[in-house]
Amino acid sequence: MLGSLLSLVVMASEPSQEISSSAVDVYGDWEIVGYRALGISAMSSEEAQQWVGGKASYSDSMATFTDESCDSPSYHWSSLTTEQFFRSFRVSPEALGIKATSIGIVNVLCQGEDWLVPGNILIEKNQDTFFTLWDGIFFELERHRSAMEFGFRL
Repeated sequence: MLGSLLSLVVMASEPSQEISSSAVDVYGDWEIVGYRALGISAMSSEEAQQWVGGKASYSDSMATFTDESCDSPSYHWSSLTTEQFFRSFRVSPEALGIKATSIGIVNVLCQGEDWLVPGNILIEKNQDTFFTLWDGIFFELERHRSAMEFGFRL
């Protein structure tokens, strides 16, 4: 619930633009590799740990996060300064290991409406690591790359 409310706040407070796969690269398969509880949360550490290993996938025709899916997603990108990030999330980017002074945020919409499920907001750490916020827990997502993407031939 907190994650969905924050996505509404971020979208309302900053101008955003619809993106293509070339603008911000969120397309692909992701895995939850960890989490950070940095304040008040509605989820216990034990509950958050159960999410580790969960899968997500984002493309132009489908978005999935664990058991939730949307067959008509759109992605809206905005950029926050470190001060704006703190105001929106009540945590410094540095607490998440984000060293950039401009933090990319992607809001995932479903059929043009707010997608009020986990994975609906993506916070860019680097091109292969994002965070998503749900119930006060920042879940770390790591991109899965195939051998072909690394230039290996099988």
